[in-house]
Amino acid sequence: MRSRYFLALLALTPVLPQFALAQGDCIDNAGRPNAQYSRMWEQLGQRLNTQKMKALEGSYLISSNTVKVATLGPDGAYQFTEQVCGQTPCKTVNKGQGTYRAASGTGGGTFFMIRFSDAERTNVCLIHQVEFDTPQVFVMKSGETWTKRNR
Repeated sequence: MRSRYFLALLALTPVLPQFALAQGDCIDNAGRPNAQYSRMWEQLGQRLNTQKMKALEGSYLISSNTVKVATLGPDGAYQFTEQVCGQTPCKTVNKGQGTYRAASGTGGGTFFMIRFSDAERTNVCLIHQVEFDTPQVFVMKSGETWTKRNR
């Protein structure tokens, strides 16, 4: 009985990741497929706001428990580097790249989604509603602060 279930699982295993990647489905930050995020990503592509994209464009230092630097390009390109810094020099622990889309959010804010891949995951989609404290600083609803870096 066990061998039948194992064989069925084994037969399906290569199909599942290929389906998700072939369809371009989003996964959430925990690595689970998320159909709602996938639909939102497609809908946001139809509602792009070039003024919001231009306002977000730049290189940012992100406050969190690690050092993150993210770049949002004028063409929708996204890339990030995450480092751990302590008593020794900083060590890069993760890098990724992808795309982002932005539109008008509720109350005049900015709604944007990032879709990226890194060393461990593919097609991760993150949703953000942001408010600008200044043109150089915005705060996520999660509390994460992005500060624009001068180049």
